[in-house]
Amino acid sequence: MTKAVNEYARYFKAENQAKIGIKLADNKFLDVSGLIRSIEGDQLTIELVGTEPVEEMTAESGSDVFITFWTGWSLCRCNAVLMRKIYGRRVFLRLTGPVNEKQTREFFRLDVTIPLCYTIPEKQLLTAVHEEWAATVERLKDCAAPVLVAGAGGFKVVRWNGQGEIAPRPVNLSGGGLRFKTQEYVEPGTLEAINLFLPLVPPRVIHVVAETLRCNEIVLGREKGNNYIIATRFHLINDKDRETVIAFIFAEQRRILSSNAGKRG
Repeated sequence: MTKAVNEYARYFKAENQAKIGIKLADNKFLDVSGLIRSIEGDQLTIELVGTEPVEEMTAESGSDVFITFWTGWSLCRCNAVLMRKIYGRRVFLRLTGPVNEKQTREFFRLDVTIPLCYTIPEKQLLTAVHEEWAATVERLKDCAAPVLVAGAGGFKVVRWNGQGEIAPRPVNLSGGGLRFKTQEYVEPGTLEAINLFLPLVPPRVIHVVAETLRCNEIVLGREKGNNYIIATRFHLINDKDRETVIAFIFAEQRRILSSNAGKRG
């Protein structure tokens, strides 16, 4: 037990973000995000973020829970038990079993449909791009959350930062980069400033700088004009933003699996 407690203290740090999945009585999962507030032995306290009315969910004391979080170097997962019914924004957990850490160069990838916009910085010098990225990340902290509306093709941005509508598009997303379709050719090695709009509660804007690895023309596409597939890797991304992207991907994967299971039933 002492070894496990020491392990918990090493991994779970106050103010770090974590994603928790709570198994409900109806065999569904409640996916929520929160900040670690304290760790004492095997007891973990997490404060939920967002505005979802969690207290109305049927998450009873003793429910099985799994926690995922990103350390900056690896993806970790640990099982837990809900110590009491959720009231307010605090979740009290008792950790069980070891922390499973997966260190990998390649992140799990998933096809999702999200709004996305990008620009190509005129100055491609890394120091200049880094300064602009850092300034943009800082500005976004004071910027109102985007307004997203669900439609047949996915969520679209209808209001954010004085811009017009931003339509959803298919994106192959991971914690290390993304692949998407565009109508312009982008030279490999080019740095792109990208805004990813994640349909969370509340919606999140993830600002990254990505390096173009490949840009291949779609030869047999049905759409008019030139179309390309751009593959990129994240060059500049905030650690907590990367955690948010990874948590979103896993939540989407669980949603898709749950939806497919329901269709088969």
